[in-house]
Amino acid sequence: VYLTPNQASALVHYLAVKCKQYGIDPLGKFKHPATGKMTPTISQHSDWDRGKPTCASLNMAAVRAAVAQRLKG
Repeated sequence: VYLTPNQASALVHYLAVKCKQYGIDPLGKFKHPATGKMTPTISQHSDWDRGKPTCASLNMAAVRAAVAQRLKG
């Protein structure tokens, strides 16, 4: 799946809204209660299920950084 620039911008906006709404640090991690694995607070399905493919155009580190930047501004 490849996102257009508009789709990527909308994703960052949506995630920033939800992070602000719920007090989530977009650059943070949490301990998954079932597995004990430290997981980024913003993740994709392949982070949870290794059988799922990674979204081809989704650089999660860049998404998390963009969300953090949007929250600052």
